[in-house]
Amino acid sequence: METNTENTVETLPQCRRKTLPRLLLAGVLLYLLVAYVFLPIGWRRHEKRHPALADAPQLTHTASGIPGDPLNVALVGTENEVHLAMHAAKWYPADPITLKSAMRIAVGVVFDRPYDDAPVSSLYLWGRKEDLAFEQPVGNDPRRRHHVRFWHSEQVDEQGKPLWIGAAIPQIAFHLAHNPVV
Repeated sequence: METNTENTVETLPQCRRKTLPRLLLAGVLLYLLVAYVFLPIGWRRHEKRHPALADAPQLTHTASGIPGDPLNVALVGTENEVHLAMHAAKWYPADPITLKSAMRIAVGVVFDRPYDDAPVSSLYLWGRKEDLAFEQPVGNDPRRRHHVRFWHSEQVDEQGKPLWIGAAIPQIAFHLAHNPVV
């Protein structure tokens, strides 16, 4: 019995040879269609801004004009509704910056005691400091907290409720800042 060693490598049937390139081509075309047509359409729809935010600024400033936190949140509602919503989400109104609050936060930092409504430094938008400020503690360390500042905008929604533009950021370190009284 004689064996042919030249034909030991099996070849794909003719139909498989034509199907594989077609599948690869279809996969590439599908990828291009999704990546360059459908996803951009979806992204534009997702990123569509509320008309009241069309001309909104995007950055706060310190009293001396240094860029501050980015504006990254907006709420629509009355001041009371904003307070109720923030309270329901376990955010505390920040205390004003006074000698007493400064001493309290210093004691909290030194003795590792929480200060749920510690003050936040003032940032400015439209030439004025924030109208509302809230914070949410992270553990018992007063140096670690989240805070958000809101400014009342002149914009209103269809029901006449005001737009509040805010800057929400996590704070993972504490530093003393000079905030001149304005």
